[in-house]
Amino acid sequence: MVADWGGGLNRWKIAGGVWFAVSGLLSSQTTQGSGPVFTESFEQAGAIPSGWRLIAWLPQVSAAAVESAGGAQGQHFLVIRSVSDNHARLAYTVPVEPHAYYRWHAAAKALPGAPGKAAAVIGLDGAMDTSESVADADGWHPLDFYFATGDTASVTLTVGLGHFGQTNRGAAYFDDLSLEKIDRPPAGARIASAPYLPSPTPLAASASAHVFGAGPSHWLYVLAGFATAAAGYLAVSFRLTRPR
Repeated sequence: MVADWGGGLNRWKIAGGVWFAVSGLLSSQTTQGSGPVFTESFEQAGAIPSGWRLIAWLPQVSAAAVESAGGAQGQHFLVIRSVSDNHARLAYTVPVEPHAYYRWHAAAKALPGAPGKAAAVIGLDGAMDTSESVADADGWHPLDFYFATGDTASVTLTVGLGHFGQTNRGAAYFDDLSLEKIDRPPAGARIASAPYLPSPTPLAASASAHVFGAGPSHWLYVLAGFATAAAGYLAVSFRLTRPR
């Protein structure tokens, strides 16, 4: 009888151990997510997918298109070109979970016209932070941008040439885009804060349309202009009132 109970207990222990292991695995998979919540490889020859829009600081300077010559994934890829220095990016709005972490990823390469300034970068429209800059056209390079959503239920993903205060010209190429919800960014990674957007509905706009100052990023330029003007005014006032 004792031996039977012991065998039963052992069986229950084994079954319990298996259950906890499976439960832990399922919990881990649920926490990690089932894969990217958004992907784009531009495998639509000659057409930018619906929902993307081109946002440019200076109108009539930049253009975007899908080209075919061997992408990072498949044959097609996105290219943004600026004939003179500009802050140009293609944007797409997607819903996200509030108070969560995300990884925004792309493969990129670039032929920038202004060395030392931001070339091919990814980020969020309205945010000052961006990924690292790729300024090399020799092969595709991975870019990762980590952010916390805070209270927002949607974000506007961007891929661009140049950035606020670092306008650039030339060409930036992007492919293999993906957005993935994660537990937490890796140790040492820079974590950006997503700007608040009131609606999770993707913006319906044509990628061929140039949108001047659309979204929160326009106010960054306006505030910078006011700050520059104020600094100039104070400098002149100080010079005029300084004892001679």
